Amino acid sequence: MDSYQNRAILHKLYILRELGVKYIDPISINEPSSIELPNNFKDLKQTALNCHLCNLSKVRKQVLFGEGDENSDIFFVTDYVCPTTDDANSFYAGRSGELFTNMVQNVLEISINSVYITHALKCKLPINSQPSQAQLLSCKPYLLHEIELVKPKLVITLGEASYFYLTGDNSDLQQIHGQQINRNSYTIIPTFHPAFLLRNPSMKKMAFNDLKIIKECM
Repeated sequence: MDSYQNRAILHKLYILRELGVKYIDPISINEPSSIELPNNFKDLKQTALNCHLCNLSKVRKQVLFGEGDENSDIFFVTDYVCPTTDDANSFYAGRSGELFTNMVQNVLEISINSVYITHALKCKLPINSQPSQAQLLSCKPYLLHEIELVKPKLVITLGEASYFYLTGDNSDLQQIHGQQINRNSYTIIPTFHPAFLLRNPSMKKMAFNDLKIIKECM
């Protein structure tokens, strides 16, 4: 067994220990753990805030857990924490947050307080870095459990990265945006991240059409 596999298994054991499991067999290093997490938002958030399962815990400023209506039918997933949201400790900070708010309130015609939004990766990454497999494996159980607790009808992924983190599908977002992907208890609809739309205003029409599909499904 090579050193990479040893490190991966050791990392998995640390995750299991932190979440209260004393023994498990066999250990899979390729899938997120199915360990039982707290069954209420207060305790789940506290677990996430105190999480030290990956190396981001050594450099992060804070953990940005999800926020919004915990009983919402609409669940938004963005990719990872950007410097603006990290500094403000808010999903709605900056021009990207303002655009997202407008998308929800002006196009979907619902209050921003009536939706739930979270990050797939809940700590800010160092500048010019991409998330590692270990970081994603550590964070994905939180995302999946948030979905279980909210019980939404629609899960809207904002951007290619958040869609991939949730589904494992690396399809080109421009080919699949607006499509309805049915899961057992909810439907995933991928669309563009507001920050991407600010950099590529010509894509706003596509995003607007996606929002119309989402509104029809609500």
